[in-house]
Amino acid sequence: MNLRARCPHCLQEQPVSSTLNTQAAMPCRSCGQAFVPHKHLFVGNSAWPDVAQPPPLAPSLDLTTSTNPPGFGRRSSRHWLWACLFLAVALCLQVSLQQRHRLAASHPALLSAWQSVCAFIGCDSSPPMMLSEVAVVSSGFDQQPSGEFVLSLHVRHDLAHAVATPSVELTLADDFDRPLVRKVFLPQQLGLPLALAAGDGVRIEHRLVLDEDVQPHVSGFRIELFYP
Repeated sequence: MNLRARCPHCLQEQPVSSTLNTQAAMPCRSCGQAFVPHKHLFVGNSAWPDVAQPPPLAPSLDLTTSTNPPGFGRRSSRHWLWACLFLAVALCLQVSLQQRHRLAASHPALLSAWQSVCAFIGCDSSPPMMLSEVAVVSSGFDQQPSGEFVLSLHVRHDLAHAVATPSVELTLADDFDRPLVRKVFLPQQLGLPLALAAGDGVRIEHRLVLDEDVQPHVSGFRIELFYP
C-alpha cells in the first residue's frame, strides 16, 4: 500500500513506510516540524480528509487610484477653459453694448458696424446722452420791432466725440420770477442736428409769437437742457 502523509504545517506530501508507527510524531522532510502522521494519512493520490485550505484573499482596493475614466481630467479642464472663454467674451460684448454710443462716437469707423449689430439685435446706435458735458454758452430772448420774439442759443461741449443733442425747455417769467409760460423744443424743431460734434458747438435763432395777454407780463426767461 502506497501510504503518504501531508504535513499540516507546510502541506507538503511525503511517503510513509508501512512499518512506521504512525501514532508517534515524526519530523516533516520539508519544514522540519513534527506531526503525527496517523491523522494525515492517505493512499496514493487519493485525498484523505484534508486540511481546509484558507479562502483566497479578496484583492485589496487601492483607495489612491482615481476612478475617473482615462482622459476625464483633460476633458474637464478643456470644458472649464471654454466656459471661461465664453463668459469673458459675453462680458466684453455686454460692456460694449452698454457703451455702444460712446464707442461709436469716439470711433466713427465703428459706426457702420454698430448699426449692423443693432439692426440685428434690435437696439439703437445713436450718440451718447451726456447732459453734464453740454453747456449753454449764451442765450437770449429779445423782442423785435415787429412784435416777435427771437430765442437765440449757443450750446457746445468739450468732448472729443459727438454727443446727443438735448432738448430745450424755455420758461418765461414775470417781474417776480413767477413762470408764465413753459415751452419745450425738440432738436429738430430748433433746426439742431441730432448729434453735437466736438468743436465750437451750434448757434440757433428761433422766432416766437406770444399771446397778447402774456406778452406785456414777460420780463425774464430761463433755459434748461434735458433729454426726454
